[in-house]
Amino acid sequence: MTAVLSADSGNLDRIALDVEECRRMGIEVLPPDINESEVDFTVVDDRTVRFGLSSIKNVGTAATEHIVRVRASGPFRSLFDFCARVDGRVVTRRAVESLIKAGAFDSLGDRARLLAALDSALEYGSRRQRVKTNQTGLFAFGDAAEEPPLPEVAPFDRQQLLTMERETLGLYLTDHPLRSWQPLLDGHVRHRIAELGTLSDGEAVVCGGMLVAVREKVSRASGSRWAQAVLEDLTGTVEAVVWPKTYERVRALLRPEAVVVVRGRVEVQEGRVRLLAEEVLPLPQDPQDRPNGLRALHIRITSAEELAQVADLLLSRKGPRPAYAHVLTARGESVHRLRQGVPGDAAFREELERILGPGSVWEA
Repeated sequence: MTAVLSADSGNLDRIALDVEECRRMGIEVLPPDINESEVDFTVVDDRTVRFGLSSIKNVGTAATEHIVRVRASGPFRSLFDFCARVDGRVVTRRAVESLIKAGAFDSLGDRARLLAALDSALEYGSRRQRVKTNQTGLFAFGDAAEEPPLPEVAPFDRQQLLTMERETLGLYLTDHPLRSWQPLLDGHVRHRIAELGTLSDGEAVVCGGMLVAVREKVSRASGSRWAQAVLEDLTGTVEAVVWPKTYERVRALLRPEAVVVVRGRVEVQEGRVRLLAEEVLPLPQDPQDRPNGLRALHIRITSAEELAQVADLLLSRKGPRPAYAHVLTARGESVHRLRQGVPGDAAFREELERILGPGSVWEA
């Protein structure tokens, strides 16, 4: 796998897919470390690989090769030591900032304090190097000058650290908000987001993940409302388009951080990939909310008469399966978790379909 990871080092989407495959194979991918990582991904042992420095955004191969050469004379003791030893023309400020955000310096200090010290560390390093080349005079700034202390600032919270990780590595590596949901999602999806670009335009897909952004739009031609969203899974993100007819039904489900399953078709045009949603299905709010391993039953209700009939049926039929009612009104579709469980047998589902019609009851 290290060969595959290294070959894909310039493609963050491919790396996300490769890392997820490592996890499925039981191989741990360690985060980048300024004193442990090489240019490319490397084998630590038979079940562990280390993230390569050249795969960090804004760093590049030339900078990482230089870092590894300088490090051969001894490990970096601090951010200040690093800036004093590397060539700032090769390892730029932007590269050092990305290395810090990616967690490569975590073994040398708190990430928030390191970022706060970045400008002073770069200046320290520049002055040390000018002395070595005798550009500012022998006594301007001697080799024995002490490093300034790291500023006292509040540490980043877990979400901030994960956001920086994703920004610089192209994926959540040490953790992911979706991690606990994955076993449940695996039972419903057929495609991972990173795979969509390999499919044919118009091919039917079923994806799942977290909505990280949702924006309502209004059609200039018809005045109809539709939505543009960003769906993310453990391998990447994709723009999801929900056209007016579908949007009317699923509007209540489209909110940031909602975990959903999206059925639709992939649009692949001139290298751009979009997911055209035809149906959006919710997952239980708690990934552990699946008693006895039963999938939730979803019931679509389109009239007051159907609502009354379903309510009567539920009074006499209780069971272990969690259930959700999708109530369609003039304002769109609202989703409600039923307070009681329902039977898990096929006979109960058939009873509901006799009331509501085929296609109105499904599992998810």
